[in-house]
Amino acid sequence: WHGIFAVLTGVSLLALGLLAVALPALRPPQPAGLRERLAPLKATGVAEALGITVLAVLAEFTFYSYISVALADAGGVLPLVLLAFGLGSILGNLAVGVLTFFAYHIYFETGTLQATPAKRLVGLRIVNQNGGTINAGQSIGRILSMVFLSSMFFFLGYFLALFTEKRQALHDLVAGTIVIKG
Repeated sequence: WHGIFAVLTGVSLLALGLLAVALPALRPPQPAGLRERLAPLKATGVAEALGITVLAVLAEFTFYSYISVALADAGGVLPLVLLAFGLGSILGNLAVGVLTFFAYHIYFETGTLQATPAKRLVGLRIVNQNGGTINAGQSIGRILSMVFLSSMFFFLGYFLALFTEKRQALHDLVAGTIVIKG
């Protein structure tokens, strides 16, 4: 049986040598710079959807602000009902919006796309330090640090991507992720 293993070892080494010669060398993926990272905002409909969302939320808050003043003198139970409706609406929108935001990012970033649809549209992916798919913990860490760190102080965390070797923003450094082209 020693001879059989020696022959199998030789065949395996020969196959390894042939694969090393036949397969092309892979280039490491290029990190995406700040310009490529902001490109999804130019994608069709993304900026418009963000604008409409902001206007809808502002309209809702404005409506509740003005109607509360008008109903302050009305008395009765109607102002309390409208207050309850307004608080429920605001808190409900906030809760559903946050849950949807997290679910959206986790689903797409940890899935086969390795990025949100807008990022894939412009040819970007989010990978871990080894070039593989990120896990849910990394996605959650990336989201939280994106919202609470990178976006604070005039979005300075995003500009960090201009100065790091792998073009990582602050939230990428925290989560151990890299945004790459391809």
